[in-house]
Amino acid sequence: MQIKTTLLILSDRNGIEQVLRSDSTFNESEITVASELVDETLEKANGDYCFVIGYDNEKIVGYICYGPTPMTNSTYDLYWIAVHKSHRHQGIASKLLQTMETLLIEAKATGIRIETSELENYHAAQKFYGRHNYKEVGRISNFYHNNDALVIYFKHVNL
Repeated sequence: MQIKTTLLILSDRNGIEQVLRSDSTFNESEITVASELVDETLEKANGDYCFVIGYDNEKIVGYICYGPTPMTNSTYDLYWIAVHKSHRHQGIASKLLQTMETLLIEAKATGIRIETSELENYHAAQKFYGRHNYKEVGRISNFYHNNDALVIYFKHVNL
């Protein structure tokens, strides 16, 4: 498996969408939003969103999307991380996250924020963030829907 931090190209869009569609965690509206970030990045010549992509024999098997948190000097948001169902439990998500963190440390970031749902299908993601030293710092009940809270994780870096 190879990790690349190159600029997105049009052919990446389909591979990223296939990764998202392989994951039953994401519903159709979430896939639409994730795809819109890819489209915006392609249209704006790789603007505010950054992508790290994992490949296996030139096929996209995972990706992470992140960018600067608006109105902050050195905090970043992790927007999406996904690994194709056929490539799970191989450490790909950890490699993608570690690559992003290394890039952000080099860029003098001071924090990384993650927002996720409290629904059961997101529990694996929550455990993943905890294993990588992200701490739950907030929770807003009934945020996404009734009985679906927004859970906020944060990790300080470069301190």
